[in-house]
Amino acid sequence: MERKLVSPVLMVGGGVTGTAVAELYCESGLDLDVIDDRPTLEMEEKFRRLGFDVFLSPEGDDQDKWRELLSSVERTIVSPGIPASHPVYSMSAMMDIDIMSEIELAGEISEVPILAITGTNGKTTITTLVSRMLNESGINSVACGNIGEPLVRAAKSAKSQGTQFLIAEVSSFQLALTKTFHPHIGLWCNLGEDHLDWHPDFDHYRNSKAKIWENLDKSDIAVANADDPMVLKSLSRLNKECITLTYGYKSKDYRVVNNDLMTPTGEVIVSIDELKKNSITDISNALAACAMSLEAGCDINSCKKVLKDFVGLSHRVEHISDFGGIEWIDDSKATTPSAVLAALKGRSNVVLIAGGRNKGLDLSVLRQGGNSIYGVIAIGESQDQIVDAFAGLDMAIERANSMEEAVKKARGISSPGMTVMLSPGTASFDWYSSYAERGDDFKKCVQCVAEVEL
Repeated sequence: MERKLVSPVLMVGGGVTGTAVAELYCESGLDLDVIDDRPTLEMEEKFRRLGFDVFLSPEGDDQDKWRELLSSVERTIVSPGIPASHPVYSMSAMMDIDIMSEIELAGEISEVPILAITGTNGKTTITTLVSRMLNESGINSVACGNIGEPLVRAAKSAKSQGTQFLIAEVSSFQLALTKTFHPHIGLWCNLGEDHLDWHPDFDHYRNSKAKIWENLDKSDIAVANADDPMVLKSLSRLNKECITLTYGYKSKDYRVVNNDLMTPTGEVIVSIDELKKNSITDISNALAACAMSLEAGCDINSCKKVLKDFVGLSHRVEHISDFGGIEWIDDSKATTPSAVLAALKGRSNVVLIAGGRNKGLDLSVLRQGGNSIYGVIAIGESQDQIVDAFAGLDMAIERANSMEEAVKKARGISSPGMTVMLSPGTASFDWYSSYAERGDDFKKCVQCVAEVEL
């Protein structure tokens, strides 16, 4: 199928996504301009090798330069990290220039079906499981989007590499700008407050997520978490002819019966006792992955094997040590309060290390997990908000100004049989460059404290 790409295009952002889009336009011999708020020499050289120049973005109030820049393009493509306050949005709208995300472009050029996963928490785990299940079943699939390579790069090479499905983790930023994005299966796993530093309000965030189902037709499938009332409500409002399926403890489709994960027809997929990861959240993720994989043609035995072998992903409720008779858990990926509450489900006597850079979220909801918590160590820029969230509850509350201090204080108030869990509920960018760096520092500090005690 011949690709019909719009040209010329303005690419906003010279990072990973911008590079993938530039590669596509380079191979197609079409024109592309690239701007970035902080271009580097390395970035400029990278794009120069592709035949494109990188320019510094005009100042926000310099409308003449924006008009000059946009007057020569047919479309603007923005990277996921471009904030909603960036002038490119308002100036493109003012000049009636089509503005889109990279996943929309990927959908336009893809010659293989896309299976898309969105949600506030759990997207990466579900995407990973689906990819492993399909490949185990002999169905050539590639995990991409927010996990792995950009969707547009994977779509560009999918057919030539024999890929049968693209398994795409997609964010609210990407979905917000879509008009025609059309996955074959769209799965929405949950909804909680997140990214309100980007979205103007929660309704905008929710409506952006709901766009994963906006263009489904009668041959497509919408999959929803039956245990999440807001996701289920959005599914009930879906005015489409597509197939709808649910999963979860409250589902009649992919569900738990007695101690087994089961299909809509009553076939047992796997027993919960056979899983290495079997918390409530783990079971939900497993059911989600099975629903998408089986509907895409995977066999049950492949689903079972992958689930039995799965030990989880780094920094996601990851067990890292038992020193001192205490379970130490790295859940640094929990960057929202809803993720923290999910990690606390079914637990007790937890010493929680929480805090960081807030993304405009209401941290007071962490109080809902109070029954699971023995004590709190507040860290990072949002220390005061963390302390306020638990004020008045019968628990120890302390502050720490480094991860090392937090680990030492957590050790000081914990005892054998308890759990110490880093589950920040916030972004990492006050102290670290990523949640992974934060989690790695936590692991290092735990190891250091353990070595001192040995």
